[in-house]
Amino acid sequence: MVSVRSRRLLLAGIAGVVAIQAAGWLLELVRLGGSDDAAFGRVKRHVSRNFAQMAVSLESLAADLAARSEAAGGGGDPASRTRLFAAVRSAAATAGPDVALTVYDAGAAASAWAGRPSEIPAQRVLGERTFFVAPGPLGLRLVYVEPVFERSRGADPRQRSGSIAAERVLSPAPGITETPDAFRIDTPIADVAVRAWRGARMPGSRPRSFTLRSPDGEPLLAAAVSNADLRAARDRWQLTVRNLTLTFMMLVVLAGAAPAALPAPRRATVGQSLRLAGLAAGGVVVAALLLHAASTPAPLRSRLFAPEVYRSLRYPEMLRSPADLLLGGALAAALAVIAAAWLERCRPAARGLRGAPSMRRAPRFLLTHLAGGALLAVILTGLDVVTADAAFASAVDLLHTALSPWDAGRVALLAGLLLAAVGSVWSGVVVLAATRVAWR
Repeated sequence: MVSVRSRRLLLAGIAGVVAIQAAGWLLELVRLGGSDDAAFGRVKRHVSRNFAQMAVSLESLAADLAARSEAAGGGGDPASRTRLFAAVRSAAATAGPDVALTVYDAGAAASAWAGRPSEIPAQRVLGERTFFVAPGPLGLRLVYVEPVFERSRGADPRQRSGSIAAERVLSPAPGITETPDAFRIDTPIADVAVRAWRGARMPGSRPRSFTLRSPDGEPLLAAAVSNADLRAARDRWQLTVRNLTLTFMMLVVLAGAAPAALPAPRRATVGQSLRLAGLAAGGVVVAALLLHAASTPAPLRSRLFAPEVYRSLRYPEMLRSPADLLLGGALAAALAVIAAAWLERCRPAARGLRGAPSMRRAPRFLLTHLAGGALLAVILTGLDVVTADAAFASAVDLLHTALSPWDAGRVALLAGLLLAAVGSVWSGVVVLAATRVAWR
């Protein structure tokens, strides 16, 4: 007969699972939309809005600096140059670490700068007010050039005294690739491939492409999002919801098994103690299986779930990552504790069953101790196999036991091996003690 507590726990578990699934579905609808077209629309709006804000901020930054007297003066003497550098650095400090500012004189020579500016061709520097993108060693940059005109008394206000270039990194350099002019912009949903506009769409992008334009409407970048990346984003979200659901179910199972792990009544029989221990052990095993299913390795997860840090050579489907080894070690330790508690409960009840060794009982005595020794050998052999497998299959130094520098994968491996050793030692103690329970 199911108790009231069990029914309440079951109903709470069902309600929690339904709530997590419903919340995950609603958040997926808000974040990704109901289709790949909707997800693409969100990516396009996100990138276009950020690009427009970036362009406006660069234009405002360059225009404000051009309006200052230090920029119009050109920094001819040392004192003027010092003031010019101070003005440029002050303006760049308010814009962020990815922004660079450069003041050029009438001959396109740099007079002052701040940040990490790129090399800009002289025809661009001396050209009209304009936006353009510049691929380079530091990445893809959005550049805005603002002309500076004379403001000194008696000078022709139409005479150009120099230029100001404000630039910001759109996408860091991708390294050595087959297409060095291709870059990627990160978004919360999917990466966007961008390259300088050449009057055509991105090759192979088909309907998932769009154009990023300057505030004047001039096309600057061709951008595209692959269907595979959009589907991968939805798959990652659904996997996250699934993992949260499994984790919640694991907590419910542990809550249901918790009473069985409590000390049994003093007058409990061996059968009653065994039943409670079995319920506790079964709950722990089921909870571990649920958590194992929720720990599936996936891209963008931490190194705790990274197969490149550790994946078993002998049991690759069981021990897929450091998290699995940590879970296995914790399971071994928990089962050993449950077994030790059960054995302690059985001691008083088994006193009446104990007998002294004799010639008549010699075969039973020998078989009991031989079975215990064999089981102990299996436990120690299993620990040796797991330890050797972790040493050979891991990509980190397991002899480095310090926490610094922090590496979740390495720490999980060490903790898993430690828990496995603790579980093996206690299991061995339980086995040896169990062989003597029936003997005086």
